Amino acid sequence: MGTDPISHSSSDPIDWSGALSRRAFLSEAVNEFRKFQRYGRPFAFLVIDIDQWQTFNERTSSDTAGEVLKQLIIALTQMLREHDRIGRLGSDEFGVLLLETDRQAAHRTAERIRQECADLIFHVGGQNYSITLSIGCSLPTAEDRSFEKVFLRADQALQRAKRNGHNRVEIE
Repeated sequence: MGTDPISHSSSDPIDWSGALSRRAFLSEAVNEFRKFQRYGRPFAFLVIDIDQWQTFNERTSSDTAGEVLKQLIIALTQMLREHDRIGRLGSDEFGVLLLETDRQAAHRTAERIRQECADLIFHVGGQNYSITLSIGCSLPTAEDRSFEKVFLRADQALQRAKRNGHNRVEIE
């Protein structure tokens, strides 16, 4: 992640994986943050990282990895409510906005996503693949002056999940 989490993104609202592009997703996140500031509407922000993705890419082809990403986005979309949003933040990193969600519900949802994804089998080119996810979660606070603060806390929680062994959820 660079110093500005909203910069360097495509203008296309949908990424090739089927998720919102970084720019479109973060624009929605900033709008939700403004609703939180103005009206107190709660939301949670998840940063999801595919564990050991570089190793997976080295063991398979880029076509296989791309197909697994597309299947993952379909699965994640089905796990979320219609008004929640998922966007691509990096090659193996995704953001999720859980709207109208408190801390307890965010933690339950993140754990459910982690577990259901660990149980998935991705069928690509006659082969079966599985992945695990590390997830960092953060909710806005009254002290936050920008969405970037929420983003940074979720990213810190994600880094803690990875340091603590992967395939886990940490909430900031």
